Amino acid sequence: TGNVVASDNISIGTDKSLTFRDATLEINSPADGELELASDDLITLTATANVEIDSAVFNVASNSTIAGTNTAITSNVTISGANTNLSSANLSITGAGATIDGTLMNVKSNVDMTGITTLGVDGSGKNFTVYSGTAGNKLRLKALTDQFVSNTQIESSEKIRTDGHIFVTKDSSLVFGSQFKIMDTSSTT
Repeated sequence: TGNVVASDNISIGTDKSLTFRDATLEINSPADGELELASDDLITLTATANVEIDSAVFNVASNSTIAGTNTAITSNVTISGANTNLSSANLSITGAGATIDGTLMNVKSNVDMTGITTLGVDGSGKNFTVYSGTAGNKLRLKALTDQFVSNTQIESSEKIRTDGHIFVTKDSSLVFGSQFKIMDTSSTT
């Protein structure tokens, strides 16, 4: 009914528990080398400086939310799951090398890329498709055949240059509003 003060170590044998209020709030060791902290509602870890988890593997086995004004994870992080959501008013992914590797990455909002952007790896690139507002119309970089293919209109106020061929299929046209230059006259047949 009052405080218990121990001046020496307290040992709890085998898999017995230290319970609080009722059996659903407890600390126990189900097996040698394991320690469980259990609650039927909420576990709060509070510190004026840092709460540190030092473990080879930190496994979150159920749906969880990590939230805070500033939440910083400074070590290697692996996030995996059937459905993983990262949600923030402003989400920044920074690093000397940031890799997103998956079968499909679906970005449903505007994307601003302000630095040098490289798609694919030299010598082993992948197809890249940009769809227009008209169904079926698209621009496509076909990496395996080294072709840039379009069945929609391409406009440029500057130069369009190719070191290969330009093919104009049936019912298509090239329209020039300014100069048209052929630099290699030997290949105009």
